[in-house]
Parts: sequence; structure tokens; C-alpha cells
Amino acid sequence: MKRTSKHRASQVKQTLTLFVLFLLLNLTFVQALEIRNVHTEDITDTQATIVYDTDEPANTIVSYGQDPATLSSQGDAIPTTNHKLTVSNLNAETAYLFKVQSADITDDNSGNLYTFTTLPPDTAPPELTADIPEVIEGTALSFTGTTQPGSSISLTLNNNFVATKTIGKDESVFKFENILLLQDQLNTLMLESKDPAGNKAQLQTATYADVSTPRMILGSIPKVVGERKFTLEINVSENVTIRVMKGTSELTTAQGAHLEIPLTLEEGANDLIITATDRINHTSTKEISIYADTQDPQIT
Repeated sequence: MKRTSKHRASQVKQTLTLFVLFLLLNLTFVQALEIRNVHTEDITDTQATIVYDTDEPANTIVSYGQDPATLSSQGDAIPTTNHKLTVSNLNAETAYLFKVQSADITDDNSGNLYTFTTLPPDTAPPELTADIPEVIEGTALSFTGTTQPGSSISLTLNNNFVATKTIGKDESVFKFENILLLQDQLNTLMLESKDPAGNKAQLQTATYADVSTPRMILGSIPKVVGERKFTLEINVSENVTIRVMKGTSELTTAQGAHLEIPLTLEEGANDLIITATDRINHTSTKEISIYADTQDPQIT
């Protein structure tokens, strides 16, 4: 009986030893979730994004405020290893405390809490640029521009609203495509950029939609003049470059839409070619003939 009791006691002792070893072996593989790389990004005067990583997927909880005893909590239940949460409606130029939690693990910076400070109020208007040509061929205008990331850009054409675009917080380039202009006239475009803080900037410009060739109307052209000085009157449907040629010789050039061009004629017949060229290189041509008779008749 004594040997049996001792034998049973030995078996129990061996069983307990094996069980303890089993627990120890398994504990080496069971580790608590780890939180690391806690920091803030994209701090403005009213919000901040709190970022951290975990070594396995878990939920996200951020507790923040100005008093460690009255922190507010905000969370996201979707499991992830790359945690990112934006807290909003903050006061400008204010220091905030925060800690983070995933699952049942809290990282409070060893009891000291993490900190960030919001920026001063944003009162500066956003920068706004646009690459809009002064003249285009046809009526479909496409252009790009730049402004502050996260802004919304509205376009008005000839005092009529066209569209609004919002660009991402990591982008600065915007684009409008196939904006239909009124043909053969100057079109006024107004751009307005509104940044996330509500500040606004405006840019106004104009583009001529050139579809037709220049329409040229000449003033009265006499067949014969009694002097060699003559003023050529020209009205054109748009701003152009005028060239007056006699044969292969260029007499003069001028620019504009309503022109009075002084000419010096040669004695006798002056056969002139007048060419109007617009900014898209559309051209129109007229030919005229003026006889300059400044000498008395000779009797032979």
C-alpha cells in the first residue's frame, strides 16, 4: 500500500511537471499586442491626425483633450495594423494631450501622455494660378492650374456658373476640360479657390475663341489720287496684323482692329495686296489699285 501511494504521488508530480512545462512552452508563443510609432500628422488650426502601428490587426481608439482627467474618446472598430484617426473641432494655438488604445492595450507614453499643439488660425488666401491662353482655335477650352491642397475651385464663364472641382489634400493641380466658349469673341473667365479654412482667392482672365477668318472692311478707295500720300482705313472683326504689299515689297505693317495706315504711293499705278492675319494665323486678303497722278500732262 505504501509503495502504491508513493507511485501515485510520483505520477501526479510528473503530470503536474509536464503541465507546467506545457504552459511555459505555450506562453512563449502568446504575446500581448504591441503599439508603436505613435505620432501626429496634418496638424491645422482645427484638427490633427493621430497615427500609430500595431503588430496585429485591432481596433483604434484615441482619447484626447486639454485636461488628462476629462479626455474625450473617438474610435474606429475596423481592425487594422496601420491606425489613423483625425480629431476635429479643435481650438487654434492650443496644446492637447492624447493616448491611444487597441484591443485591451493602451499606450499613454508611460503615463506622461502624448502631446500636439494646433496651429494659429489660417487667414491667408490660397495661391491660385491658371494656364489659360489669350486665344484658342475653336471653342473648346481645356486648362490646368494650381492652388492650395484640399481647396475647391469654381469656374464662371461670361458671368455664368460652369462647375466646381475639389482637389485632394495631397494635391495642388486642378484641370477643367472642354469648356465651350462663345465663338469669335472675347470670353471672360473667373476662377475662385476656397481653401479648407474658408479663405478665398480669385483670378479673372479672358480668352478669344477664334473660329472664323478675319473679316476686313476697307474705307473708300479712289481709283485716282492727285498726290502720293494716302491714308488707308481698315476695320477688322478682331485684332490682327495688317501687311500692305506692292508686288514683293512690303510697304508697311500695323496691328489692331481699327486702323488708319498712311501710305506713300508711287507715281502711276499702285497695285496693292492687303493681308490680315489673326493670332491663330487665319488670314484674309484684299487687292486694291490706286493710280497716283501728281504730274502735269506733257505735250509732245
